[in-house]
Formats: sequence, C-alpha cells, structure tokens
Amino acid sequence: NPGEYKLDDQRDIGSKTIRIISLQENFILCSLFIAGESIRRGRTTYTDGKLFHLFIDKESRSVHYISKLMADNLGQPIRPVLLNSQSDGTIFLSFNALEIKEIIAKTLSNKGIGSELRNRLKELDAQVKENDNPILLVGKIKI
Repeated sequence: NPGEYKLDDQRDIGSKTIRIISLQENFILCSLFIAGESIRRGRTTYTDGKLFHLFIDKESRSVHYISKLMADNLGQPIRPVLLNSQSDGTIFLSFNALEIKEIIAKTLSNKGIGSELRNRLKELDAQVKENDNPILLVGKIKI
C-alpha cells in the first residue's frame, strides 16, 4: 500500500528491493534493485544486479523509467547511479572528482555549447583536482 511508505522506506520482495527516494504531493521517485548473483567474501556479501530509477506520476498514474538526468550546469545528460532526495524534492547525485572531470571534458569537446557554459565548465575543471572529495550535484526535478 503506497500510503504506508515513508521517505527512504525500503521493501524487499524476493530478489527485488524497492526504495522510496522522494514522496511528493504529485509524484513519487523510487529505485528498484533487481538482485543477481551474490558473492560472499569474509563478512561482506556483494550482490550483482540492475538498478532502475522510476518516476511515478500520481495524477496520471503513469510510471516512467529514468535513464538519464539533464544536468543543466554540466551541459549534458548524466546517468544516475545513486540517487538521494530530501523531503522537499531536492535530489542529490554523488560523483568522484575524476568522473566530474570526465563529464566536463566530454561537454567541452562539444563545439555547440555556449560561451557562458564553456567558461563556467573551464573554471570548474580548474578547481577540481582528481583526488578531491566526492562532489554533490544538487537539483530539483523538472516535470
């Protein structure tokens, strides 16, 4: 029953795990993990599987698979790996510094980007060092 779920609630259904990321007035954002093979090493179990992010529109009762998110400040879509949210619908994506530098390099190689975005990305690229702490991208979902 969807009314019983709380933010960051998690339900295991056989080899599937559903996690509510954001429960808003007009939509639900959740992740679905379908487990594959599990490998145990010492006290740690590693599970291979597939992770899907789903956007559920409460009004139309439709479900949409999120394959990529558009990061306006990076000039290109990015694939969400670990998506988190606050109760107000703000979402967070965490990337290591090397991943951000690769995304910036890919965007800068596009000749069609505007000068404002190009300058902003060059400045960000100069600030980020490969061994920096993880970088959070923070944003809102645009419907």
